[in-house]
Amino acid sequence: MSSNKLGIFNSLSKPFVKLVERYYPDAFIFVIVLSVLTFLLAILSTEATAIQTLEAWGNGLPKLFTFTAQITIIMITAHALAHTKPVEGVLSKIGSYPCSTFQAYALVTFVSGVASLFAWSFGLIIGGIISKFVAIGCKNKGIKIHYPLLVACAYSGYVIWHMGYSSSAALFVIS
Repeated sequence: MSSNKLGIFNSLSKPFVKLVERYYPDAFIFVIVLSVLTFLLAILSTEATAIQTLEAWGNGLPKLFTFTAQITIIMITAHALAHTKPVEGVLSKIGSYPCSTFQAYALVTFVSGVASLFAWSFGLIIGGIISKFVAIGCKNKGIKIHYPLLVACAYSGYVIWHMGYSSSAALFVIS
């Protein structure tokens, strides 16, 4: 895409960006509003009292902590694996392959998709790393790329996770 066309998109999007920056509330506001709404709906649509509803929420919180710890361990493990010398060496070499913008976008999508097949967390981390190495390779070859689009390609490969070996749906069906 030429820089002239990007200028048109940038000028078209500026009013919307300003509107969102000025009036869109913090995410924590949504958490509070949805929590209160859920609390009220639980009281109105069930036989539970306000005290029972609060106790149910409080008893469910430790399960959320367990889940959070599991996700954290998964992400740390994927990050550690992705940043080993052999993996970074392979990704660096792969990053120098593209000879056109189309090849760069396709390669990043493919590599992150293959990594996502094995584990969603691995695909998430590998997508960011391969984007960096492909961008460096393209810069060295004088290939112009749109870096945000390259990163979007990396995370579009993440869609493959739903069919992969660590897919929640597939693992749920097996168990």
